[in-house]
Amino acid sequence: MKRFTYIPFLSALLSIVLLSSCFHNDFIECGPNVRIYFTCEASQGKASEIDRIDVFVYDIKGTFIGQYTDENVQFTPEYFISVPLEAGEYTFVAWVNLRDCYKYDHCIENMSKLPESELYLHKDPNNVASTVPHPLFFSDEKEAIVTGRIYQNFVLPLVRNTNTINLTTTGLPPFNEEFIFTISDCNGNYNFDNSFASETEEIHYITNCVKDEKAQLSGTLNVMRLAAERKFPVLRLTAGRMREIPFEANLIDLILKMQEKNPSFTFENTFEYNIVLKFDTNMDITVIINGWELNEDIADI
Repeated sequence: MKRFTYIPFLSALLSIVLLSSCFHNDFIECGPNVRIYFTCEASQGKASEIDRIDVFVYDIKGTFIGQYTDENVQFTPEYFISVPLEAGEYTFVAWVNLRDCYKYDHCIENMSKLPESELYLHKDPNNVASTVPHPLFFSDEKEAIVTGRIYQNFVLPLVRNTNTINLTTTGLPPFNEEFIFTISDCNGNYNFDNSFASETEEIHYITNCVKDEKAQLSGTLNVMRLAAERKFPVLRLTAGRMREIPFEANLIDLILKMQEKNPSFTFENTFEYNIVLKFDTNMDITVIINGWELNEDIADI
């Protein structure tokens, strides 16, 4: 008799253990299940930059069926998000770091279609980026075949969608005016395959420059993705209330000239650009990007 009195207790204990093992990242893993892992190459970013991951799931017909979010990511090679799915074909879309500066539309379960879904950077009525863009990453897996077995793994490589532009000056004569560093571009809206949305309006990234003890300027702007084929972004340095323009150039053309000097720099592996405007006594400007001096005349860029 004593043997049998322990069976209900052992059964209950076993049930608790099995149930507790069904959770990871706050998602139930029991039953047909998918584990989505992520990789991030050093050229794309640091693990410490990743603090939130959202996975959007679409069925074989491109219908949005669910969103799975982890807002407290501790990113490691072993990290994964669990998505319970029945056997079938799906598309996984991952956006990393969807903080308040980003919005997305057309993600209504069982209604919205993949081509309709769109992500965009929030801007004010004057088309100025109202918040500094948080580092943004993207990945997707098309035609993902889920077999229905437990613990089927997929690996999504992350690509970076933001750039950092650091601007400094040397040789600039002292001025009383305040200087403003601006980049204007049409790169604030994205489809859920990470292509630029067709109806992307101009957006302005703006910051006030800081002067050092030698009256030289510095300023940093975080902007959305830059691309060689999209020659929209214009970099401007303006001075005073009259917004005089001591420097203005097409940012993509400047970067392409730098890439001619060193082809190892590409838009796919370089996401930070250190730009130095070197003024001579005649106020002519030499541009230096990531240590490479652009000797060509930049007046027409």
